[in-house]
Amino acid sequence: MTNRRVGFLFIVLNLFLVGCSGTFTPTSIVPTETEGTIPATATSMPIVTSTSVLPTVLPTLASPTSTPNSKVKVRCLEIAQEHSLDIEGRLVLAAEGDASRSSYLLDMKTGDQILLPQSANESLLSLVVSPDKKWLAYRKYDALTNTSQIVISTSEGKPQRIIPWGDSWREIAGWLDSEHLLISKESDRLDSLLVFNPFTEQQQELLHKYDNIYNDQPSPDWERFAFSRTIYDSTLSRVIYPSTIGENGAFVLWNIKDNEEIVNFSGAGLITYGGTPKWSPDGQRFAINNAITTTLLEGEVPEELFSVSKDGEVIRLTYLTEYYSETSIGQFNWSPNGQYIAFWLRAKPSSYPNPYSDPGPNPTQRLAILDIAKHEVTNLCIPGGDVDTSLVWSPDSQQIVVENYYDPHFPGRSHVYLVDLTQGFAVTIAEDALPTGWMEAAP
Repeated sequence: MTNRRVGFLFIVLNLFLVGCSGTFTPTSIVPTETEGTIPATATSMPIVTSTSVLPTVLPTLASPTSTPNSKVKVRCLEIAQEHSLDIEGRLVLAAEGDASRSSYLLDMKTGDQILLPQSANESLLSLVVSPDKKWLAYRKYDALTNTSQIVISTSEGKPQRIIPWGDSWREIAGWLDSEHLLISKESDRLDSLLVFNPFTEQQQELLHKYDNIYNDQPSPDWERFAFSRTIYDSTLSRVIYPSTIGENGAFVLWNIKDNEEIVNFSGAGLITYGGTPKWSPDGQRFAINNAITTTLLEGEVPEELFSVSKDGEVIRLTYLTEYYSETSIGQFNWSPNGQYIAFWLRAKPSSYPNPYSDPGPNPTQRLAILDIAKHEVTNLCIPGGDVDTSLVWSPDSQQIVVENYYDPHFPGRSHVYLVDLTQGFAVTIAEDALPTGWMEAAP
C-alpha cells in the first residue's frame, strides 16, 4: 500500500462482500492500556494559503491553532467471537460482486437478518443511509435487462419509493441531507452532480465551474470510488475540490455564494488524496487528512488530521508524528454527535498483543478514535486489513462498526467487528460484508 496517496493516484478497490451474523452470548473482555503525552510542538504544515491569486511557491502556515498536551493512548481490545448485546437500530451490510451473497439489515438487538429484496440477476449497489437514519437508498441493477432503479427503503427493508434510473446517471454519490441525494452524472471528464429529491423527484444540476478544478484522469482517490471530485456542505454554500494549482495540486475550499476561494491546502509537492474531506454533522467545519512534510518515509508521507471551519480557520487535531516514527491515515468518519472522529491509522513502530497477527514489514492499519474536546487519540489496535473500508457509527455515538478486509482475493473475505466505546469491548458480528450505515429501528 505504499505510494497510494501521492499525486493524483486513483486506485479503485473492487470489493466483493456478503454477510452473515454471529451469535451474541456473554464473554469477558480485558483491555490493556498505555498512554503517552505528546507535546504540541509547532511543526511546519504545507497546507494553507488564503489568496485566490496563487504565488509561484505556495506559502505554509507555520503555526496553526495548536492542541496543547495532545495525547495518544493505546488501549488494545480483544475481539470476542460472541458477546451479549442490547443495542438499538439496524446495521446495513452490503454485498457486491458475488451473486451468492445478499445485502441485508442486521437487527442489533436480536441478531436477526432482514434480507433486502433482489432476484438472482440483480445487484444492490451504493447503499447509503440518510443523515436522520430513517432512509436507505441504493441502486438496484438488473444484469439481464441492463437497467437500474433507485430504491428508497425503511429500516424494515421495505421499499417505499422505486424510481427509474436516469439515462445520464452514473452512481449514487451519497445524501446531501435527509431529503436529497447526490447523483453523479456521466460526463466527458467534467465532474457533474445532480441534487435529486427521491420523494418528489425534483432535481437540480450542480455545474462545477470553479477556478482550476482538476478534471483529468485519474481522479483523486476519494471514497465512493471518486464518483464526485466535489464535496459540498448540506446548504450548498461551500464546496471542497481538488485543484491543479501548485506543483502537484491542492485542495480548495470555495465560497459558492461569493464565487471566491476561501483557503487552499497545498501538499508542497506531495498532495495526499487518501480520505474524502468530511463535513461535521453540524456542517460548520470539515475534517481532512494532509501531509505535514514533503519527506517520503519508505513510500509514505506522514499525515495528520486537521479541521477547517467554513470561514477557513485551520486547527490541527492530531500530533501522531510526535508519538510514531511513521504515520498515515486512511478513511475517517465523524461521530453523529460531532465529538469524535474514528479513523484508520497506519503507524510505526507498532506492537500489538495476541490475537492480532504480525503486521509484517509495512504498517497495518488499526482503528483509532480522536476525542476532539480532550485532544486525545486512542489506538484500539482493532485491525483493518490492507484495504481502506468504511467506519460506521451508531446513532448515539457509543458504538462503531468496522470491517477487517483480510483477504482481497475474489470473492473477498472479511470480519465485521462492533466496538463498544463506553463498555470497552469488541465482538465479531458478521462475516464477509461491508457495513455502510446504521439506521434507527422503526418505532
